[in-house]
Amino acid sequence: MDTNRLLERLRSEPAFARHLVHVEAIAAAGGEFTNFPEWTHAALLEAYTSRGIARLYTHQREAVELAHAGATFVWVTPTASGKTLAYNLPALDAALRTGGAAKALYLFPTKALSQDQVAEVTRALSRVRGAGELRCFTYDGDTPAVRRALRERGNVVVTNPWMLHQGILPNHAKWIDLFRGLRYVVLDEVHTLGGVFGSHVANVLRRPRPRRATLRGEPNFHRVERHDRQRLRAPAPAHGARRRDRRARRLAARRKKFAIYNPPLLNAVAGLRGNAPRGGAEARRGPRVVGRGPESHQSIFFVRTRPQVEVLVKYLKDGAREHGRDPELIRGYRGGYLPELRREIERDLRSGVVKTVVSTNALELGIDVGRLDVAVLVGYPGTVASAWQQAGRAGRRGQPSLAVLIARNDAMDQCLATEPRYLFSAAREEVAIDPNNPVILANQIKCAAFELPFRGMNTNNSAKQYGAPEEDLRDVLDHLAEDAGLLHRDGDSYHWAADAFPAQDVSLEGEDADDVTIVEMETQKVLGVLARPAAIVEIV
Repeated sequence: MDTNRLLERLRSEPAFARHLVHVEAIAAAGGEFTNFPEWTHAALLEAYTSRGIARLYTHQREAVELAHAGATFVWVTPTASGKTLAYNLPALDAALRTGGAAKALYLFPTKALSQDQVAEVTRALSRVRGAGELRCFTYDGDTPAVRRALRERGNVVVTNPWMLHQGILPNHAKWIDLFRGLRYVVLDEVHTLGGVFGSHVANVLRRPRPRRATLRGEPNFHRVERHDRQRLRAPAPAHGARRRDRRARRLAARRKKFAIYNPPLLNAVAGLRGNAPRGGAEARRGPRVVGRGPESHQSIFFVRTRPQVEVLVKYLKDGAREHGRDPELIRGYRGGYLPELRREIERDLRSGVVKTVVSTNALELGIDVGRLDVAVLVGYPGTVASAWQQAGRAGRRGQPSLAVLIARNDAMDQCLATEPRYLFSAAREEVAIDPNNPVILANQIKCAAFELPFRGMNTNNSAKQYGAPEEDLRDVLDHLAEDAGLLHRDGDSYHWAADAFPAQDVSLEGEDADDVTIVEMETQKVLGVLARPAAIVEIV
C-alpha cells in the first residue's frame, strides 16, 4: 500500500484535512540474520525451512539460546518481530528430544490470542516428522469440557492467568503430568500486567513453585513483550533472570505513517468537539480510510467499549451502502460473541474476506489478523503501549501501513492532539507492580495454602519456595491462622482449614467477584451478564 497516496486521499477530504494535526513518518530499518542453533532438532529445522524460514533474526537466536540454556529472562521486541518462533523453537525442540515428556505452559491475556497460538503450534507440528504424538491444547472459558487427553497428553498447554488461577492450580493433582514435565513457562504481553492485576499474576506464578520443588525443579520463565516506543519494567523475575531489550534498528521494521486527527470544535465556550465513538461521524470523516471499489484497503477500527463497536459498525455499514460497497465486508469483534463467531471473523480477516473490522482491545494484542493496511484508533486507549499495539495491527506482512488516532473530547486525547510528540519521543511508561502488598499477598496465600500446605517455616523452606519475603509471608500466615481462622497452625506448618474454595472469590483485578444481570424491565427478559465494573460504564 502506498501510504503517501492514501494520505493524499485523506487530505482531499476538506473536513478531514483541516483537522489533521500531525503526521509522523516512521522509516523502515534493515534486519540482521543468523543461522539456526546447531542443537536444533533436525526434523524441526526441516519443518521451519519448508515454511520458508531458513534463518533467524539475531535477536531470535539470542532468545532461543537463553531458553535452551535454561535461563529465566524477559524479552522485549517490536511488533511483528518473530517472538512466537523464539519460544516455540526451544519448547518444541525439548518435546521432540524427550519423546513428549518435556511440557510447556503458555499464558496469553485473551482467548483470541490463545486460539491463534494453538493454530500456529499445531501448524508447526504438522510439518515435523515424528511429531505425530505431540499435541497443543487450549484451556480457557471456551473449552467445552476438560478431557483427560488435554491434561495427560498436552505437550503445550495454552491458557491465561485467570484459568491458571482458578482452574489449573486448585486442581493441580489432575494436572500432575503437566507439572512433572514442565520445562517452559511463557508469559506473553507482559505490558498488560501492571498495577493490581500484575501484582496478583506475579503471585499466581509463585504458587506452582513449592509443587515444582517436590517434583523436578524450576521451569524457566520467558516473559515476552513488544517494544514500541515504551519503557518496560517487567514483573519481578525469578532469581537469576535476565532481560533482553533489542530496538527496532535490529529488525526489518516496516514503513508506517501515524496521523493524529482532532475533531472540529463544536462549542468554543464549553470546549466541546465532535464525539467519534458516540455518533460515529468523526470516525467516518475520511471515508477513503475504509476504502471502496477495487482499491479498497483492509482496515481495523479500535473503540473503547462493546456498545461503541455496534454503533460504529452500523454507521460504517450505512456509509458502505451509500457508496455502493457491500456492507457485509464490515464486521464487529468484541467479547460476548460466541466462540464460533469470533473464530469465523478471525479467519475471514486473515483470508481478506472481511475488509473492515471494528473491535474493542480484544484484537489489540498479538493475534495474526492478516494483511491489515490501516489501523484507526477511535480515541487514545490510555497508554502509549496500547496505542502502539493497536497501531501495530496494520503492516504485519511487511507492507507499508497507516495508523490514524482520532482524538476524543477528554483531557488526555486533547493533550496528545496538542503535543503529539509525546507518542513519538523517548519512552516514559513503566509497568509497576507490588506483589507483596499485604492485601494481595493474603488473598494469594489463601489460594496457595488450599493447594498445598506451607511447611517448614522455621527453616524458611516455604518462604524460599514461594518467593515472598520471609517476614511478610509469616505475618500473613499468622493473620490467616490466628485472626481469620482460615488456616490451622501445626508447629511450623500451616494447613487450609476452611470449607470454602478460595480462588473463586479472589479476583485478579482486585474487584468484587460478582456480576450484574441485565434485565429488560417491561418483559423481565434477561438480556445478558456483565462484570460489575464494566456494567457501570456500559449499561445505559
